[in-house]
Amino acid sequence: MKIAVLTSGGDAPGMNAAVRAVTRTAFDRRLASRMGTAALKALWEGKSGVMIGLRGRRTEYVALNEVVGQVRPLDEDLYEIAEVLAGFPEEISYR
Repeated sequence: MKIAVLTSGGDAPGMNAAVRAVTRTAFDRRLASRMGTAALKALWEGKSGVMIGLRGRRTEYVALNEVVGQVRPLDEDLYEIAEVLAGFPEEISYR
């Protein structure tokens, strides 16, 4: 998908956020359409016990029993980044 965004040029406070929102919204809508289409196809084919996953650029079926109950721990650095961005004092933690 290609998106062209024409901006005002020069200093324009908030323009970066607006451009980012346009591209994210377009990507999210396309992804939702692809996942919804794949889910309907799975129902049409009589599949059950599967979810729709994205691997690279392809949608694929993933058996629920392969993912339910599995724990994928997050990188500790992500917790630290979230705490810094949220402005949490050190005594309050996501962990």
